[in-house]
Amino acid sequence: MFEQLLTQSPFWSQVGPSADVVMTTRVRLARNLPSLPFSSKMDETDISTLESIVHQAVVTSKYFENAQFVSLKDCSSDDRRFLRERDIITHEMELNNNSCVIFDTKQQYSILVNEEDHIRIQVIKPGLQMLLAFKLADEIDDELNKYISELEYEMELAARNLQFEKAAILRDKIKELKKLNPESEILNKVKT
Repeated sequence: MFEQLLTQSPFWSQVGPSADVVMTTRVRLARNLPSLPFSSKMDETDISTLESIVHQAVVTSKYFENAQFVSLKDCSSDDRRFLRERDIITHEMELNNNSCVIFDTKQQYSILVNEEDHIRIQVIKPGLQMLLAFKLADEIDDELNKYISELEYEMELAARNLQFEKAAILRDKIKELKKLNPESEILNKVKT
């Protein structure tokens, strides 16, 4: 599953600026979507909705064309351990079936989905490269903002609040998105 990663040196073996003092620089940006409960309170529908929205952003954006989307429920314990050892996922994600990760095959960044937060962008650079790491994390966040749709969340919230007319309108918009990308397995899991 991760053959390309096996052929690459891990990030910690690379040498960066001030490597004699600083081994690596890590920047993390966390975000939660307002219409979903916190990760610890999410049900299966919420989890599926979050995964589908992030997956749609990744497959739609050319920015993520070198990224790999991995649902951790489809990974063996050995694969999870490998991702943890490469610092692509966290210890909590290694133990959680309800998470997924998007990572750049060049190991420049990872996007953790449904860890402590809905979305956590993580950039690790060798040596002391704080500004470069932050700039990349900020670019990823900006790119996700272009594609992450609140439609699914608004639909779920409207249905929960018994606003069925609004939910029906949002359902129709989601169906339009599915028509634009009919091969998206995750988007097709969203119930409409």
